[in-house]
Formats: sequence, C-alpha cells, structure tokens
Amino acid sequence: MNTMMQTGLFPTIWKQAEISPLPNTSKPISYKDYRPISLILHLSKIVEKCVRETLQPRLHMVFKPC
Repeated sequence: MNTMMQTGLFPTIWKQAEISPLPNTSKPISYKDYRPISLILHLSKIVEKCVRETLQPRLHMVFKPC
C-alpha cells in the first residue's frame, strides 16, 4: 500500500473488471433491457478506500468548502 502511494503505481491486474449484464426490467427482451455493471477485485476497493481516507483530510485543508 505504501509503495503504491509513493510510486503512484497500481497493479494492472487490479484494474481489470468483469462486465456483467444486469436486467433493468423484470422480463428483459432485448439487449437494451440490460445495463452493464463492472465487477472488480475486492482488494482494489479496499485500496481505493484507504487512499481516499488518506487523501481526503489533506484535500479538505487545501480546498476548504464554502
């Protein structure tokens, strides 16, 4: 985690997602009745949350809300 923060590099394999169709209606008939969702690794979401929690307080000091 610290190495990723220092280098700014995120493992390529963690960026890959599986796209799955999710029906918009109870009885989908055509492809327009589906919407795509991307399923990423849980580890990617954990790292994303850690980065957000690390950066958010610092960004609030720089960009003070009105």
